[in-house]
Amino acid sequence: MKRTVLLVLVAVFFGSAAANNVKWRPCNSTAGIAKNVVVHGCDTEICPLKRGTNASLSITFESHVNAEKLTAIVIGEILTIPYKFNLPNPDSCQGVGIECPIKSGETYVYTNTIEVKTKYPRVTVDILWKLKDENEDIVMCVVIPARIVAAN
Repeated sequence: MKRTVLLVLVAVFFGSAAANNVKWRPCNSTAGIAKNVVVHGCDTEICPLKRGTNASLSITFESHVNAEKLTAIVIGEILTIPYKFNLPNPDSCQGVGIECPIKSGETYVYTNTIEVKTKYPRVTVDILWKLKDENEDIVMCVVIPARIVAAN
């Protein structure tokens, strides 16, 4: 029985890892480091984000500082031109899987959903997702390549 459960867990882990081929990269985090990014429903290096839907992601990161507060900032870069996304709740200490204060050396999983509006143009975009603490130090920063596509 234990062996069967272990095999199922291994299959689920590797199956979900294989289904997440997002080619994310860390960016200028000064107070922490991203360890993994999962864009739900994305199985390609450049994630297709369908207009008129919501895109959900999970980011695992390790903090290198103690912080009382975290704020999310999401910026889309199209040909190096930044476009700031307005999150309905940029407070990253409520409703996104993290309870503040956070502690140095601890690992956290941040989850959030962003609306892909129908007015967004169909373009390729690098999405910079950052978490800043109360001192404006960047605790986590990742770049996620994406493509805005028609909803079909």
